[in-house]
Amino acid sequence: MNSTSVPTYLAHKRVLPLPRTMGLLRIVIIVLGLTKASCLAGANLKSQTEIQPRCTVDQIGSFSSPGPSSRPKFRFWLPDASVDLEGLAGDIKGLAAIGAGGVEFNNHFNYGGTIANPQSDWSIYGFGTEAYNRVLKAALEAAKECNLLFDLAMGPESGQGVPAEIDNPGLAYDLVSYQVIVPAGGVFQGLIPGGGMTGRTLVSVTTATILNSTFFSIPRFIVGIQIGSENYTEHYVEADSIRDVTHLVNSNGTLSLKFPISRTGNSTRHIVYASYYQLSGARACTPGKQPQNFLQNGSFAVDHFSPEGAKVTTDFLEKYVLVNGVRELMQETGKYIWEDSVEVPSTLYWTPQLSKTFKSMHKYDVGVKIMLLSYGNGLQFDTEYSERFFSDKPELDQGYISDYRATLTRLMTTYLDYINNWSHTYLGLEYSAQPGYGIPVDMLELIPHVDVPEDESLNFHSNIDSYRQFSGPANLAGKRVISNELGAVQFSAYRQTLPSLINLVKKAYAGGNNQMVFHGATYSHQFPNTTWPGYTPFSYVFAETHSRHQPAWEHGYADYIDFVARNNFVLQSGVPKRDIVIWNKQSGQNFSLPAIYSSLDLVNAGYSYDYLSPSNLILEQAMVRNGVLAPDGPAYKALVMPQSAVLTVDGMRAVYRFATSGLKVILTGGMPTQAVSLCGLAEAQEIYRKLSLLPTVHQEPDGPLAPVLASLEVEPLARVSSNSPWYTVWRDIDGPPGQKDSYVFVYNDGNSSEGSIAFRSTKTPYLLDAWTGKKTPILNYTVSFDRTNIFFRLAKYQSVIVLFSSAIDLDTPYIHVISSPTDILGFAFERTSGILAKAPFSSSLGSIATSDGVFHNFSTATGPTEVILRNWTMVVETWEPPSNLSHIETLAVKSNKSYSLPQLEPWEAIPDLSQASGLGYYSTSFNWNHTASIGAIIDFGQIQHTLRASINGHRLSPLDYTSARLDITEFLVQGRNLVEAVVATTLANVLRPLVRELQTVGGGASLGNITFTGLPGTSDIENSQSGMVGIVKVIPYCMIRLSTRDT
Repeated sequence: MNSTSVPTYLAHKRVLPLPRTMGLLRIVIIVLGLTKASCLAGANLKSQTEIQPRCTVDQIGSFSSPGPSSRPKFRFWLPDASVDLEGLAGDIKGLAAIGAGGVEFNNHFNYGGTIANPQSDWSIYGFGTEAYNRVLKAALEAAKECNLLFDLAMGPESGQGVPAEIDNPGLAYDLVSYQVIVPAGGVFQGLIPGGGMTGRTLVSVTTATILNSTFFSIPRFIVGIQIGSENYTEHYVEADSIRDVTHLVNSNGTLSLKFPISRTGNSTRHIVYASYYQLSGARACTPGKQPQNFLQNGSFAVDHFSPEGAKVTTDFLEKYVLVNGVRELMQETGKYIWEDSVEVPSTLYWTPQLSKTFKSMHKYDVGVKIMLLSYGNGLQFDTEYSERFFSDKPELDQGYISDYRATLTRLMTTYLDYINNWSHTYLGLEYSAQPGYGIPVDMLELIPHVDVPEDESLNFHSNIDSYRQFSGPANLAGKRVISNELGAVQFSAYRQTLPSLINLVKKAYAGGNNQMVFHGATYSHQFPNTTWPGYTPFSYVFAETHSRHQPAWEHGYADYIDFVARNNFVLQSGVPKRDIVIWNKQSGQNFSLPAIYSSLDLVNAGYSYDYLSPSNLILEQAMVRNGVLAPDGPAYKALVMPQSAVLTVDGMRAVYRFATSGLKVILTGGMPTQAVSLCGLAEAQEIYRKLSLLPTVHQEPDGPLAPVLASLEVEPLARVSSNSPWYTVWRDIDGPPGQKDSYVFVYNDGNSSEGSIAFRSTKTPYLLDAWTGKKTPILNYTVSFDRTNIFFRLAKYQSVIVLFSSAIDLDTPYIHVISSPTDILGFAFERTSGILAKAPFSSSLGSIATSDGVFHNFSTATGPTEVILRNWTMVVETWEPPSNLSHIETLAVKSNKSYSLPQLEPWEAIPDLSQASGLGYYSTSFNWNHTASIGAIIDFGQIQHTLRASINGHRLSPLDYTSARLDITEFLVQGRNLVEAVVATTLANVLRPLVRELQTVGGGASLGNITFTGLPGTSDIENSQSGMVGIVKVIPYCMIRLSTRDT
């Protein structure tokens, strides 16, 4: 910023430069990952103000009719405060109309102004202005009117900061370092490197002998695309030569040093290295035009490692945001104060209290070896480290870095605790955040400090093992809700199908999440320099823009949202139960969150597991009773510590205490050789040696864990036997001792498969259909000792929910099937008819055994064959853009055209539909002339996006897209039967030809050289087929009556 650009009101203040990452490189960051995000190890969580979750029965609802708190939410992107209030209210009410439970209100502001320039004057329409207050109030009133819950981001972009005077001491800090190279035998005399500048505080001046230096220039890639080159120098210094000379610095900032002549006669050099902390000037949002006060000057990131930083945010919210009735509306309809993942740019995070806290925790000064922090301790993406220092003792490097990160983690807990407490006391709400990934802290240690921790599908790559790393500490700490920002997929804007979205949901469930926040909904009305179909965050590169402009909006969204809501209801109920826990200590969370236990042997055997950091093991919930860790929570039956474990003394003491109390501990591969601190390895290893001698501790070679657990009689809650990986998630529901019901979510993460699961319950099993909300008894199972064995046939990515209950208010037959032919199509139970088996027609004889000892023999040798439905009539309602692309208010220009299809084929194969989007209305018929003892199932095959069907005018229940078949017997008539279906497509086909004309807030459908249609130099990403495809068939079956009694 040059002097001519400084506003008058800032002329007397120190002006901080705009961080480099706010320019073109910051734009490219968006492509890498949408993450943003902030330490007292083992801090007492009970010190936080207790708050009862605002979840009334009406908010939670029931399985058949979930309430708002059980329903998925949408992250809602606000372009800025110039939006039309009625249009904004309509968009929010539209989310309620399709079944959403709430909005996560994101003050997007063009991603803080990094993607595109403001299209209005943010001095007037920026965050915290009077115009913003009116917008927020209108959004809250709309949410209240339609019973939506409201989560509010604490600031613009993602809640990282707020408007503030640029010298506010609660803003974000950075550590900056300067260096001078001195030859062997040389002299340094004069002002210390970087000295003489105001606005910074000296941390230390150190010296070291440089052993060698190497310059590197390598290609720089983001999401597989080369973005220039990365240039840096690696210096290796002699560890024993590092000296702290800060005490030799004169009061005028000068220093005089004489360096020795090289002992070996080579060209040894020395370095003088000075480090300072200063306000970083990192922005959370760009300023308005010609700002006249701090409120108009955009937003600055706050210090995420101190309560002072948190207070800057809360003070601003109290004074400028939660005013004019907004606070009261938040108390009425609000759910969470929310913050995204920390993406405050920094090369080395700092805070004024870090030196003091470091000394208190580790008993030595942080400044002594500070040059060893020069790499990997800033924002974990798009951070350039031009000078990197390492020593000839890597264990010293890592130990010191770990001590720094442990201090940073402890300090971040003070920030999180402050926001938590403020949310409780000032608003009566809870605090939700994405803590600890993307910055060099222990994510697992931070998670218990947030009321509602949230992860994301993008950065976690929808990896189930990665989700387990996040959910473990939350489960132990008793967090009822573990949220997921779900659906941000690269290169999928306007082409993301709802089945692909729900596939991501199921993976998140399998990993421990139980609340979904879809990424995301948007303002869908007129906005400057924006074309139809409306404001599209992230320049059309990331999915998804959910709005009324989607053809499926009124033709299928609600079915999928209801499915997620019912699964949320189940997985938020009761207490999560797991089988084992695995030790996982990372001083700084790996940004890519790779799988830790990558073998599938545990999953294939049915074991569920969590990960915990040693800091989690000192929480009050971490106690052992009857050989079980956290018996009132996840109830881990064993703890596994691999040889790769990074040890801590406190963690080892906790494990030793657990083992002496009866918990089984499995040590695999030998003694770990790493400790998290520069000190403590020897003490931790000594505890490990003592631990290994205890009778409850078992040492095993490295390898699959499932057979080891089986040999120790650690049995899974759900023992799986299948030819594909099936994941189970178990929840115990509160009830009197011995009468607790259980929910089990079962998910097939592989191809279509069949097998059985032996559940550790002997209560009556029921199937909960999340697509319809119906509860029906499972009629085919066996009971052996303490387990119920149930056979399943699961399609690819299919999930089911099993309830084990002793309730007497559910219809249940007095007998059940214990064996049957594998080709039976299903069983049904009605009070008047008893159990009916649906047997396909075949030439073989069959027999079904029931629990009363009776064998029911039958023959279905003669009967009707399946009917493949052909000769479809298709009426296509195309959705086209308006002739003037800037007319966003237009939902779509619609026109109809009819087609006769001898057989179904995708729209892309029909010449004049290959670039069409919209709705398809299909109809055909078949003849049915059979007795009442013959029923039928219709199978729609593969659903591409949405499909709603009817038989003879009777609307069918929502279809499971993984196995789209339903019993239609009750709707059949003698003679001609009419089949009708309505399908929706995405907007991808109609937008693809318009890619060069599309605009959003003045920019095109691209980020840099990455476009809506794919990567540069590659072909367009394959799009899903549109319309109804494949074969639709009607499958007749014979009804075999097995019983007539109902009690």
